[in-house]
Amino acid sequence: MTTKNLQSNKLSSQLASMFFETSTEAILICDSNNIIIKVNNAFEKTTGYSEEEVIGKSPNFLKSGRHDQSFYENISFSLINNDFWCGEIWDKRKDGTIYPKSIVMNVIRDNDKNILYYTSLFTDISQSKKKNQHLNMLLKRDYLTGLDNRLSLNSLLNEDIEYNEPFAVLFMDIDNFKYINDTLGHSIGDKLLISVANRLKSLLRAQDTIARLGGDEFVVVLRNFINKNNIVLVANKILDSLQEEFKIYNNKHIKDEFYLTLSIGISLYEKDAKTVDDLLKYADLAMYNVKSKGKNGFFFFNETLLAHNEEKYNLFSYEHEVRCILKDKSIFLKNIDKTYCNSGQIVPYFQPIFKVDKTTQEIVSYEVLARWIHPTKGLISPAKFIPIVEEFELMTSLFFHIFHQSLKFLSKTKKKLYFNVSPKQLNDLIFFNTLINKIDYIKSHPEEYGFSKDFNIIEYIGFEFTEDSFMYNN
Repeated sequence: MTTKNLQSNKLSSQLASMFFETSTEAILICDSNNIIIKVNNAFEKTTGYSEEEVIGKSPNFLKSGRHDQSFYENISFSLINNDFWCGEIWDKRKDGTIYPKSIVMNVIRDNDKNILYYTSLFTDISQSKKKNQHLNMLLKRDYLTGLDNRLSLNSLLNEDIEYNEPFAVLFMDIDNFKYINDTLGHSIGDKLLISVANRLKSLLRAQDTIARLGGDEFVVVLRNFINKNNIVLVANKILDSLQEEFKIYNNKHIKDEFYLTLSIGISLYEKDAKTVDDLLKYADLAMYNVKSKGKNGFFFFNETLLAHNEEKYNLFSYEHEVRCILKDKSIFLKNIDKTYCNSGQIVPYFQPIFKVDKTTQEIVSYEVLARWIHPTKGLISPAKFIPIVEEFELMTSLFFHIFHQSLKFLSKTKKKLYFNVSPKQLNDLIFFNTLINKIDYIKSHPEEYGFSKDFNIIEYIGFEFTEDSFMYNN
């Protein structure tokens, strides 16, 4: 061997020794019989054992007892067949504390494939475990109230379903809470939500769960109840509790007093549903049923609510079709594919208004109503499509859609037409300005609409200000 090779080997040996002693990772080396022959300083700091205490021993004395025999057999199998294993192991320190470590094990063999050494490099991951546990806890906690959040609730409900024991889901919403936020500010609203959460929590047993889904929505899960009457008792207790005074101090240290009410919807596993999504959905439907009937109460889900919700869903499925029909007047659908828009027509229906005397009756005017003639569903009631028009603020588009179609009828009959105008349109300056401009244009271009030059359209149009515009005959 040359001098150069000797120097190189010496340097490599020195570097290896330096790495071994200064490494922040604990290093343990065993011989072919799995007996410890060398450990480094990091090993001593991590385990609490000195090198003298472990030399000549099997590493088995470090076992924590958390893993079964098959766990260690799998490690041995991997080392023998792959010369490598890495993963997470729980071991025991000298002082008896159990800790997790991330470890990499290797087998070193000679040229004849005989085992020379087993090496282990590991790091104590206790702190990172604690941080992860803390983060997981935060992920499952509502930031404001400290209650379980939606993620945690879903997890707990799935566990309940696995146990297959009956439980009740109470979906709760504070009545008129938006008014408090809008008038007193979110700071007061947040303080009130915290107080509500604490009061609700105080009413429940240890085996029950309360979660905040967000905003002013809470969910309570009642377990191990005997019958429906037990749920009724809890629901009434919750309602009564929230009607007791809440004292909240504002930023000026002035006390505000609140008396709240709740709307509660209740669903039961497995009577009503067998999945988390359906249980929450059905309890939510029952809660909104309470809202629609005056609030401040509770209601158990039933199939009628589901049918009503399906009908409501069908109403909103009409939205796109309505927009298609009104596309010429709606900014939302300027570039819509015309081949997709096959929704029939919303047309004017002219309800005659008669003047009746002893011998004759004469049509003196017409009320203009809206009717939707659908290509597959036939005549669709205004009671179904007008709520959609109102919901998506298309009343003005619908008005002018009907108004334009009515002008041809007016040119033939010369009878006064009364158009329905919604209460919301009464406060809409854009609507009135558009109407005035349209009338002015018709007055200056009467021939475009089939009118004579001396025709005064002002004398032939009128307006009915009704709550249900275009919907019902008067």
